Amino acid sequence: MALMSHHPSGRRPRPQRSTAGSGSPQPARAPRSARPAAQRGTDHARREDASRRSGRAKRSRGGRGRFGLLRAGAGRGRGRRGGSVQSFLKSPIGVVLAAFLVTLLVGLIVLRAAGSSLGGLALGWSKATDTGTPSAPAPLVPDASGFNAARIIDDEVFYDSQAMTREEIAAFLTRVNAGCQPGSDGTECLAGATFSVPARQASTFCPGGIEAASGASAADVIWEVSQACDINPQVLLVLIHKEQGLLTASGASLSARDYEAAAGYACPDHGACDPQWAGFPSQLYGAASQFHRYRLDPSSYDVVAQRPTRIAYSPDGQCGSGEVTVANQATAGLYNYTPFQPNEAAAHGGDQCTSWGNWNFYGYFKTLFGAPTSA
Repeated sequence: MALMSHHPSGRRPRPQRSTAGSGSPQPARAPRSARPAAQRGTDHARREDASRRSGRAKRSRGGRGRFGLLRAGAGRGRGRRGGSVQSFLKSPIGVVLAAFLVTLLVGLIVLRAAGSSLGGLALGWSKATDTGTPSAPAPLVPDASGFNAARIIDDEVFYDSQAMTREEIAAFLTRVNAGCQPGSDGTECLAGATFSVPARQASTFCPGGIEAASGASAADVIWEVSQACDINPQVLLVLIHKEQGLLTASGASLSARDYEAAAGYACPDHGACDPQWAGFPSQLYGAASQFHRYRLDPSSYDVVAQRPTRIAYSPDGQCGSGEVTVANQATAGLYNYTPFQPNEAAAHGGDQCTSWGNWNFYGYFKTLFGAPTSA
């Protein structure tokens, strides 16, 4: 028979209604103080055990299993936020944003990798700029297309003293000599050089004569000689380039000797130049007068127009010679002045037996002034 517990007041406790709202009466539960101590201990142990089980259950939810794998339902609260992020990334805006970020990241990586190379290029460019060579006139390339050993230049062209005015000669020199640097010995560039011109009396070969002058420019000298000796100033310009490269000589390739032997007059191939003809004005006057000697006394020289003549290919006798019937006096004069003809190898870059003098005269004339022959 179960013992009935009594209320301290001696009254029977009233029945309590269920809080569940069912309306059915619930048996009254004895007050805690009225429960037996053993029962209270048991209840306390049950609550502690239940509390421990509840704590383990709470800790187990969202925790890891034996092998460190997430249990089902782990991070349930975070899962809802992760789901929102995944949904956003799957949306059109999210896809575009993700693609943009990936592209930006790749671009930064590429720029960083290329940075050192670009820096090297910049340094290399700076060094190349700092160590650049000084300016120089544009090189002249002879155009020898159409070269005919029997007719290098027409007489009408060779002796045309009115082909250029003094001003045109000066403008031509300024243009072709542009960029010239003085020689290492201080020699002035052709376009800016000045000369002392000795007086020349009128003669059979140069009937005009030349007055003495100081501070004359190269254009002045060329013009005066062309008028005194009835020769094309273009011929004199080509001659000084064919002999010494004076039109474009600059820096290390320019020296005082280039003017001393400007036209190669009285300068044999294997000997020193005649000092009485040294200097730019004397060289041009001597060369121009010599061409008229050839014209006025042709039989005194080796090459005569309209007469078959064997002309050597080189100063080296072992290179041989070829027969040429020169068509006119101007061409005969060039061969008497430079007694070699180009060999067949000249058209293909030349060889050890190629002499370039008359080949270059024709080629430079054509490059600078057009073809020197009418056909």
